Amino acid sequence: GDRFGRVIDPFGVRWGIATHDEDVSPEEIGRRAAQAMR
Repeated sequence: GDRFGRVIDPFGVRWGIATHDEDVSPEEIGRRAAQAMR
């Protein structure tokens, strides 16, 4: 899974910050999505 966030600094510049957290198979993505929808 990846994480992404966006911030605006005091000068009005918009920054996008992303990081790769872990490799997730399509099957695991489906399982986690089903779990989240409960």
